[in-house]
Amino acid sequence: MSKQEIIICDNKIKKELLLSNNSFLKRKFFTLNSFYEFLFGSIEDSSILYIMDKYKYSYYETKEIIKYLMYVHSSLSSLYNIKLDLMDNGYIKLNNNKDILLNNSDIIFINQSKNKIFNAIIKELNNYNVNIIYKDYNKNEYKHTINRF
Repeated sequence: MSKQEIIICDNKIKKELLLSNNSFLKRKFFTLNSFYEFLFGSIEDSSILYIMDKYKYSYYETKEIIKYLMYVHSSLSSLYNIKLDLMDNGYIKLNNNKDILLNNSDIIFINQSKNKIFNAIIKELNNYNVNIIYKDYNKNEYKHTINRF
């Protein structure tokens, strides 16, 4: 079985790559944010009312909680219990097929800056048998570095 390539890039680069090459049958494209949601899940919009009713937060406070909730991965955080509550009650959609797609895949990050989302993704990918590749892309030059985890 040949390896699946998962390419994380912005939509402009994706379009350029698709137009310049037609051999993308074993490749899947994500933006950085969509790949983060693929790995960690996404929060349903209906969770806003649930949090406001159960925890008695204002709308503004609830939006701020949701904004940072997916970055919480430690039971030391006060938001962790809210995240567990949302997971238990079906307000966070998890991707149960991610293991199948990720194992034995090449994950290619193109023109991605190293920020909080990027760092969380890299930390999570250490749990999988993946080959992480960093590439800089412009139309005239295509260079990359490879790190094996």
